Amino acid sequence: MKRRFRALGPWLCALGLSAGPVAAQDEPTATTADEVVEESADAPAAAEPRPGTPRLIAQLLFIRPTLDDTAFVLSSPVSTTFPNGHRESNEFEHEPAFRIGAGYTVAESGRSVELSYSRLSANADETVRGDFLWATVGHPNFATSFEDYTGSASASIDADYQQIDLHVTQPWQVSGIELGLLFGLEWADFRVGERYRFVNDDTATTGVVSGASRSWGIGPEIGLGLGYEICRECGIPGGAFSLSAGSSLSLLLTDTHTRASSVASGAPLVSIHDEETSRVLTAIHASAGFAYAMPVTERITASAGVGYQIDSYLDGLTRAAFVDDVGQSLSSTRDYDFDLQGIYLSVGAVF
Repeated sequence: MKRRFRALGPWLCALGLSAGPVAAQDEPTATTADEVVEESADAPAAAEPRPGTPRLIAQLLFIRPTLDDTAFVLSSPVSTTFPNGHRESNEFEHEPAFRIGAGYTVAESGRSVELSYSRLSANADETVRGDFLWATVGHPNFATSFEDYTGSASASIDADYQQIDLHVTQPWQVSGIELGLLFGLEWADFRVGERYRFVNDDTATTGVVSGASRSWGIGPEIGLGLGYEICRECGIPGGAFSLSAGSSLSLLLTDTHTRASSVASGAPLVSIHDEETSRVLTAIHASAGFAYAMPVTERITASAGVGYQIDSYLDGLTRAAFVDDVGQSLSSTRDYDFDLQGIYLSVGAVF
């Protein structure tokens, strides 16, 4: 068996609830009458509003796309007149991906706005060879040519994902924990293509089953984030070590496209495509991790973090399934989830 993976371009897909460092307040000190007079002379400058804090975010992620039902062939230990044995699947491994973004925090209210872009492209391959194989995908008329056969079966799945996230976070503190209520918009575009090739050495028959599904849409997003400062300094002057976690929910008004085809020895058996279908999808995002922030200059604070994230688009994609070899056009549409999960490494800068 051979598996090959690749990732192209920047990702992602991860939920990020970022907050700039809170400036420490100086301890009050006693002042003399002369000092009060001197300070009052500078009152107009002191009354000016404090500037906001812009920030940049970059994340390197190792993400694993997961799909429902990627089994494509049944491998049997002995020859039988009925399906018997183990179903082989084609699964993704963790792939490198990227996320970039920028944000701005209003000093007076602490409210922040953030815009980010994520992208992932990955591929997974799997090949099975054996003496007693059974195809488990394709039209019934296709599968009958690949029952209890000697030969090979191979699968190739590619996944592409990109997301734009724009949200505003309103912070408040509860018992030393920084909470943030998130409101915003999410745009997502994701596609999965599948191709299966079967070679029957007994009859010199080659068959190919392929299909693809793509969904894209936009909708409102709401979420909750929390941050807790574990320690300040932490052995490095000026630094702060913190724990952060967050989760959000989106409702996306999407358009979904699906196509499927089957070919046996060059003769087409099925070739269909669905018209654009409008649906409302639920997207769930969650992440948790640790971060360390440290000032590098008088006006710039750098941060680094590590954590784990999960993204799920429930029933995000569809497959066309043919279920009858007599009524050859009888088919159904099967929904399946598009999920992403993995580790992220982040770096950021607050100005």
